[in-house]
Amino acid sequence: MYSIHMNINLPTLFTDRLILRKLSVNDANDMFEYAKDPELAGMGLWLPFKDIEECIKDLTQNVADYEDGKLISWAMELKDGGKMIGRCGLVDQSFFHSRADISYAMNRNYWGKGLMSEAMKEVVKYSFETLELNRLGAGVLPENVASIRILKKLG
Repeated sequence: MYSIHMNINLPTLFTDRLILRKLSVNDANDMFEYAKDPELAGMGLWLPFKDIEECIKDLTQNVADYEDGKLISWAMELKDGGKMIGRCGLVDQSFFHSRADISYAMNRNYWGKGLMSEAMKEVVKYSFETLELNRLGAGVLPENVASIRILKKLG
């Protein structure tokens, strides 16, 4: 896919219950809580993380990608308590074609509370209004009913 790089200065976004902010190496412990979950990893089409060092390595790369203006991914932090419970953002962006795919993962302890839909509504709004994308897509396994429900809510 032909893609023109766009230098993104990722803003912090706010919802009723969440702060969507840049990922940090300080998120490693919270990230490992959900990134080690084999069922979640399988639904997200990634391998579960084996140890905290994998999270640190991933987050260190994320920080470098922010500095290069290449990463559009937010940590999902609870306003109440400050815990990072997941991440969401855009992948496979093609600014040339004005499109991207949405991506998300969240600690299963917070499933069923509408938090991911709440976060993704802000990401979709940012995608269309600020980045001026024309189309968003998503890849999801047919058995991932909860994710399909989120995508339907997002339209």
